[in-house]
Amino acid sequence: MLSGEDTVLEVNGVCKRFGKSKRARLRLARRSLAAPLLGRSSADEPLASDEFWAVHDVSFSLRRGEAIGLIGLNGAGKSTLLSMLSGFVPPDRGSVRSVGRCVSFINLNSGLQLGLSGRDNVFVKGALLGHDHVYMQAHLQDIVDFAELGDFIDAPIETYSSGMRTRLAFAIAIHCDPNLLLIDEVLAVGDFRFKQKCLNRIQELRDQSSFVLVSHSMNDISRFCDKGLVLERGRVAFLGDVDEAIEHYLKDGVGDDVPVRQAAKREHEFDNPQRLRGVVHRLLNQQGEETTAFAQGDDIVLELSFELLSPCRKLVVGIPIHTPGGEVITAASTEGEQETFAAGESGSVSVALTIPNNRLVPGDYVVIVAIVDGPEYLYRRVAASLRITESGRPYWGRFNSQYNWRRLR
Repeated sequence: MLSGEDTVLEVNGVCKRFGKSKRARLRLARRSLAAPLLGRSSADEPLASDEFWAVHDVSFSLRRGEAIGLIGLNGAGKSTLLSMLSGFVPPDRGSVRSVGRCVSFINLNSGLQLGLSGRDNVFVKGALLGHDHVYMQAHLQDIVDFAELGDFIDAPIETYSSGMRTRLAFAIAIHCDPNLLLIDEVLAVGDFRFKQKCLNRIQELRDQSSFVLVSHSMNDISRFCDKGLVLERGRVAFLGDVDEAIEHYLKDGVGDDVPVRQAAKREHEFDNPQRLRGVVHRLLNQQGEETTAFAQGDDIVLELSFELLSPCRKLVVGIPIHTPGGEVITAASTEGEQETFAAGESGSVSVALTIPNNRLVPGDYVVIVAIVDGPEYLYRRVAASLRITESGRPYWGRFNSQYNWRRLR
């Protein structure tokens, strides 16, 4: 019995052990088969030297409209836990209870039949997700349009590229009215534009659905989730507010994208003319002159203005600075600032970023402007090519930090 009428998922003390060797795995398989007959849990057996807890005593619940991010290093137990939530792997101890239709994105292409057409696969995979032919027929055109398959919908999917198959599988799953979504790094699906469409669709489902997200991207975790669960060696290290969970995870410097949490991914450009227009940006020196050349120690000012065409949930402006080869050197973001960068009555936004006494080492750089609304990218373009010239000070590395020497005696 779930703890409340709005509770979609309830996880109580789930445990899963694995063997390190083939002998251990066979022993665990025999034990798990025999345990129900003996009326006991296989997890009650003491841990052998060639066994380990992949997940141990994890509990949490999700209400309708909530999202939780599973955070941890590789091997922390995230995927194992997600597999238990989806029903692919049974827990050795504890229970997982969910309400309604659960859609798992652990293996999007599972259930697709290569010899059948895309159209036929819509009905086959829809049936696996609990919908009849009438329901899938009513949503068929929406699925085809979302997957952007066009006439290819009647071709056998064995002729599809891997990206086309993934788009089809995602489109089917996302149109099957899920109560619970289980997502394992699926936010990287497809190209950048298709990813934005997926993010928007998932966001639309938040009112009636809940989801569990496993990701190494703290950017995605922060934007999508209300709370976070940090796993360390299969055990709960932290469960609570998502920002506190991320802080706990990053406290030892283990995050993979700390400098650019609110910046766009470097390999894509994007804009959404339905959401904003009139984006203007320019670089200024400390005399107010427009330029792209600065010396070390100069102030760098970037002025940005644009007009929003619809209300925003959470407007954030990010300014990453890259090398021409794509290496991120530093970034600035309006998220976390005390001042709120709100749009005026006409939807107009004007902001200025000042980098005082810049410490970039001499060389060429690329300045990016990224504008996002919650998880949705509205705009991401190269703003300028930036050149930093020498100031006479010696420098090393990629970033010349300010420092001071003092005599101790």
